[in-house]
Amino acid sequence: MLANGYTFRDNDIPVKDYANIPARLAPGGAAESQIFDASFVKFRELDCRHSFPKSLIGNTFIKGIQVGVEARNLALLYSKVPHIDPEATLLVPVLDGPRCRKKFGSFPTRSIGFNLRITL
Repeated sequence: MLANGYTFRDNDIPVKDYANIPARLAPGGAAESQIFDASFVKFRELDCRHSFPKSLIGNTFIKGIQVGVEARNLALLYSKVPHIDPEATLLVPVLDGPRCRKKFGSFPTRSIGFNLRITL
């Protein structure tokens, strides 16, 4: 006898194989609620540069100056897949059309960099 009047007994109820549950849901191994259209629009890259005019540099040993900014993976503008970045998640194709189902996930990496190029 355990606390609060509960008793203990061995588990005699068999546990089904969890790995096979998705395969039993529907053809292709996924329920309809887990299948999405994988269409998306993404602001993938921005690269802006500016070269300063030679008149600004004047009579120096520097022949040119260029500054710039670059950025990658800035924004997911449109996606039919809710709550995830379709490109950063493994989407497994479903056999009956241009649809996919989500499997695993990772966070997308955004990067921003600044450049300074001086030509001598």
